[in-house]
Amino acid sequence: MLKKCFRLGILTGLFIILIVGCNKRTDIIDIQIIAFPASEAIVTSVSKQKGKTGIQYYHVTLSNTGNTLLTLRDIEINFTPFAKINPKTELLAGGTCMGRTPIQRYLISEVSGKDIKSGMFLMFRNGEKDYSLVGFLSWKIFLPYIHYKDNSIIITADAEGKQLKSKDAIHFEKIITIQGDNWQDVLDDFAVAIARENNIRQVKDAEFRGWATWDYYGRGFTQEDIYNNVKEISKLDSSTNLIQIDGGWWTERGDYLSPRSDLSDGMKGIAQFIEKNGYTPGIHLDGFRADSASDIAKEHPEYFLKDENGKIIVTHKEKYDRDMNYIYFDYSHPGARDYIKHVLRTIKNDWGYKYFKIDFMRYGLKEFIMKVNPDLKGIQSFLPGLTGIERFRLGMTAIKEAIGNDAYFLGCSAVFGPCIGFVDGMRTGGDISPTFDFYQSRCLQNGGNYYLHKKVFNCDADYLVFRNKDDEDEKVQPGRHKCGGDLKLNEAKMWADYSALFSSTKLASDNLQILRNERKALLEKTFSISSCDKFIPIDLWNNAKGKNDAPSFFLGKNEDGCYLAVFNWEDKPVEMNITGFQRGEKQYLVCHPTGDKIIIKNGQMKLTLENRSSVISKYSGNSDFDTLRKNLKIFTKN
Repeated sequence: MLKKCFRLGILTGLFIILIVGCNKRTDIIDIQIIAFPASEAIVTSVSKQKGKTGIQYYHVTLSNTGNTLLTLRDIEINFTPFAKINPKTELLAGGTCMGRTPIQRYLISEVSGKDIKSGMFLMFRNGEKDYSLVGFLSWKIFLPYIHYKDNSIIITADAEGKQLKSKDAIHFEKIITIQGDNWQDVLDDFAVAIARENNIRQVKDAEFRGWATWDYYGRGFTQEDIYNNVKEISKLDSSTNLIQIDGGWWTERGDYLSPRSDLSDGMKGIAQFIEKNGYTPGIHLDGFRADSASDIAKEHPEYFLKDENGKIIVTHKEKYDRDMNYIYFDYSHPGARDYIKHVLRTIKNDWGYKYFKIDFMRYGLKEFIMKVNPDLKGIQSFLPGLTGIERFRLGMTAIKEAIGNDAYFLGCSAVFGPCIGFVDGMRTGGDISPTFDFYQSRCLQNGGNYYLHKKVFNCDADYLVFRNKDDEDEKVQPGRHKCGGDLKLNEAKMWADYSALFSSTKLASDNLQILRNERKALLEKTFSISSCDKFIPIDLWNNAKGKNDAPSFFLGKNEDGCYLAVFNWEDKPVEMNITGFQRGEKQYLVCHPTGDKIIIKNGQMKLTLENRSSVISKYSGNSDFDTLRKNLKIFTKN
């Protein structure tokens, strides 16, 4: 088999030279394509569309001008949109996949030889008021990545054997560049452009409060556990509205119309109990995987992806409660799509569930199947010539059609881009566990994806878990990080404060029958405040240097006004000075829920926080959210 790499240098018709600092040319695009059979028939073209000030859109088209079907292997675009990058430039790589690839900040002088990449955006800060972003707006055929490596911006995509017919053309994913003097405005423009490109006119208005089975019970919950916790949550807060049954209710993964026999009322009866008590029934399932022992796998092996030898791909993994043998739905097969639609419609229309958490969505994509199967040489699907993204979108279309617009669709364990336009909400950070380190890293992960909230989808930070070993019995799942912890109350309050303001879904996931009253009180406080429609980690560019380097200062806005959330992640007290309030007016902050006042003097406020503690407060003054977000700064002193 021969492969030939074609290097095609493309200058757009609107090519310009920017002279800023150095005489480095910009807007040069150099495209490399690997295809089989080797052919010079691939022609690429690039067009550029100007948006509002500072915004450019790039459209790359790949055309097969020859008479032979071509199979694409790899695409690489060397891109030079900015002229100012230098050793003092800072780089922010946007989060791509829940908690696995969180936002992270780098100094250009320190990344020599490293490959910094993101599936969403890279942003460069050349000065206090000089920001440049390059990002993606679409994920329709390819799963693209933006890299910064060896002083170059490179865009890559595994073409996955995409077939390009004779005299046919396809579009690469749309690229956007944005330049501006305020990083918050740049990310806001980016989110607005994503929404427009994916026909998102309005994100579904939703705020859920309630309880879920997973974090305490894992797959081992009983029907009585559900019913007893429903009774307990009803005593805490009248605003609760959702009870979610998480994973483990099925007999085998994939057999989603076959609930466990020990759930005597059945999943329909459980939903009826939940609804009679005034709550929306919610349910979890793994939408892109099954188990090799499932009936659906035995009856319809054609519904699953195969390896290079035509055998069903099986991933073996040992869990604390059982061995798993994962297999992967092939949604290029119409039967697989019909099956998942039938499952979801039955669960919705017959059983009565109106909230769907579809998990492990990344396993609809080639990259992630290959990662957990290192010996796998290739993937075969029912329809050849499709990429993993195209196959994924077929599945997502079927899932969305079955769930409909009158139910809620939460995506989980997902690469953000390909889900945009399908989901109502998205888990934007990794799974939570009742430990301080998890709280800190999840505040960074979720906070770094703030710009997508309410513009592209609702951001969901995961469950409210506040227990330690004194709040557990023999029923607690023995999973890693799930039991036997020594979580302090002040640490638990930090996750409560973050989730209260910045998560669209707030579901307790402890055993409420034995959770101590002081920790139940955290739930009540979390439920008593509305989630923010907008929020920003004000000091993001001071943090995000590592997985636990969470921001300390968030500003949020809901229908009641503006809120500040301040966190001390240190092991010692920290003095904080927050500046940028308007001078000369009477201003103060009202702490939630105590009502204590923090006075703002001469445009600044001073606050001392004990180690591992937080405070959220409502702003009382004449400045609006946009004025505050642009002016507020935080300075700390240990």
